[in-house]
Amino acid sequence: PALPNLTGKTLADAIAALEAFNEETGAAVTWTVQDFVVGDPIAAGKVVVTNPPPGAEIQFEQSITLFVGVLSE
Repeated sequence: PALPNLTGKTLADAIAALEAFNEETGAAVTWTVQDFVVGDPIAAGKVVVTNPPPGAEIQFEQSITLFVGVLSE
């Protein structure tokens, strides 16, 4: 199955989408969250990038990294 586009979602919405993805596909993906420094307050708290990218074919029990925007100090 292809990874849904999580870019621009809040972390809570992205996790909910991944849980739904697991239920629909049985892919049993896991995820980790990393901070991604952004200069735009609109991007803060939202998924900026995912690895693998949206649309990538996902393997069973693959780990997804969610990079979530945090404002630079």
